[in-house]
Amino acid sequence: MALLFYIAVFVSLMALRYRTATGGRLSEKRDTQGRAYYEGFSITDTLTKSPETPHNHRNVLNLGLKLDRPAFFRIRRTSALLDPLELLGLAKYIDGIPGAGLVFVGEHPDDLHELIDNPSVKEAIDEIFMDYHAEKIVCFGRKIWVRLRGMSLENYDETVRDALLDRLSKIARVAKENAEKREGTKREFHGALRLPWVMAAHLLLLGGGILAAFSLIIENTSYLFLQPHMFWMVSLCLAVLLSALWVAALCKFLRRTMWTTLALMDFILIGLTGIVLLSVAGIHAANRYLPQPPAVHINSHVEHALCNIRCYATLQSEGPSPDSGGQFAGAPSDVNWSGEECRPENRRRFVIDMRKESRCIERIDYNFTLWTALIPELDRPLTFRVTQEEFDKITTGDPIRIPLYRGALGLRWVDKDGWH
Repeated sequence: MALLFYIAVFVSLMALRYRTATGGRLSEKRDTQGRAYYEGFSITDTLTKSPETPHNHRNVLNLGLKLDRPAFFRIRRTSALLDPLELLGLAKYIDGIPGAGLVFVGEHPDDLHELIDNPSVKEAIDEIFMDYHAEKIVCFGRKIWVRLRGMSLENYDETVRDALLDRLSKIARVAKENAEKREGTKREFHGALRLPWVMAAHLLLLGGGILAAFSLIIENTSYLFLQPHMFWMVSLCLAVLLSALWVAALCKFLRRTMWTTLALMDFILIGLTGIVLLSVAGIHAANRYLPQPPAVHINSHVEHALCNIRCYATLQSEGPSPDSGGQFAGAPSDVNWSGEECRPENRRRFVIDMRKESRCIERIDYNFTLWTALIPELDRPLTFRVTQEEFDKITTGDPIRIPLYRGALGLRWVDKDGWH
């Protein structure tokens, strides 16, 4: 259930983010001359939808146009959070435009040069950022829009809107021409169609890792490493190696574009956890099931025999239990014994006495454990959960032989279920 909730929250957040990133919140409108454009306000501290609203310093306006051909890029102001992307080659500073910041290229890296080297585009970008204090320009699919925030909206009117749309149309015209040039060539690339497959792969990694972890917890409780720190170190090294290979594959698959940035964020949030869990489970399974020399048996003896008896009482004076058939369930009572106290006759006597006190009526749970003496090879004793029949056949001092395996990966381990 926790995994399903985590996936549902993540998918919801990604759906909202995708809707915002693709301009899905923009409404199509027409001006007085019948020309179509997109406009959308985000008001965070008022209920009105007018840029003239007082205290509109947190208001956001997105204003854009429809494109004839899809294109993907964004131009935004510099930010300390974006500097690492520039080092990775996923963003680049625009020379000659103060404050314009970084350009993210989605479909093809040549978009940067083909757009910025065009004089009319460079002039339009300069005016949008310098004259109108824009926050960023976004082009996603068949929409291109500019975002204005806060003080930039104080003088927003029809004249400003027409001026911004005119400058966006210059950028859109060149973007369309560049897309037409790449059509049918090897330079054509559609990273937007590949990103969903990457996100799906990350979810599969996480789901597979959680299932593998549960499998280890449920099935391999008898598996014990002699040097657990070496196991975790090898697992960590494998996780780092797989993560590096995965990131390299993402850069190759998405061609070090803006889609790579989104894929890396998704990998850190989801895929990385899956790789770590799969690495731990993989080392665990490989070391146990791959071919290895036969086990060498360690000789020890039983030093302690422990038993636990838990009685679940049915008392009229306690609160109701939903599955007690209309009766009232009390708190459980349990005892921990060792040695001769755990013999069958003593256990039966205890249960009889407890039933006289209206206890041990609803259910009785037994747990039987054996402790070995200190094992030099392990530098510690071992504990074994055993059945009632096995427990009654064992007495303190009885010899025990425990299988010790070298491990397919050189990580020695003990099978506690293989004792005899």
